[in-house]
Amino acid sequence: MKKRLICMILAAITLTSLTACGKTEKKPKYENLEDFSAIVEQDIEGTISPLTTEYEELIAEIDTYDKYLSDTSKIEAFYNKIYETHRDLCSRMYEYSLDYAKIIISSDKSNDDKYEELEDLREFIYDDSGDEIYDKVYDGLMSDMYDAYYDGVLDDAYKENASNSEWYDIRSDEYDSWSDARSDIYDDFSDCRHDIYEFLSDLKREVYDNDIEKAEKKIDDFSKDIETLKSDK
Repeated sequence: MKKRLICMILAAITLTSLTACGKTEKKPKYENLEDFSAIVEQDIEGTISPLTTEYEELIAEIDTYDKYLSDTSKIEAFYNKIYETHRDLCSRMYEYSLDYAKIIISSDKSNDDKYEELEDLREFIYDDSGDEIYDKVYDGLMSDMYDAYYDGVLDDAYKENASNSEWYDIRSDEYDSWSDARSDIYDDFSDCRHDIYEFLSDLKREVYDNDIEKAEKKIDDFSKDIETLKSDK
């Protein structure tokens, strides 16, 4: 795992809790992929939905150039909130992957069944959940923010004869804030997705070779990596 993911892991909640709407609740136990999927999907929806609501409130409140100039800090704070919320969600994907992989490997099912379940887990976490997070945050909220301000309110201001020098500086600053946040979001997402894919692929390979001992070692190493990152704060 890359060092810059330390802050992601440090922000992750434990597997015994689920954060939604600012509350920490006991997370239900799961024994199969259907239950597991429902919990992860609930987490993703419960995490991103409030951001969408806040976005809608923000663009309704700051909808003119003058309001933008007065409340630029609110927009910058929202970029930071999107980043931190996304970072924490990615961190939980690490934890979810580790937790359910343990369940699969420790079960008394055949190695063929374990292999198939690991593939199902990979498809759900890497493909389905990964695509959903990407679509709703990187390609969703962040694109909407671009359209609302850089290509919206600030573009309209130029057409309405805003001071050229002021407008240029303000619009450049807005683009920098948006671009920096979006780049950080993409980097965290890309690293998280890659690491989870690599972890589950390694497990599949060991199970395919009928070497559960090595698979357990992979799980142990992955768990220790997370704990090391946490202790390096």
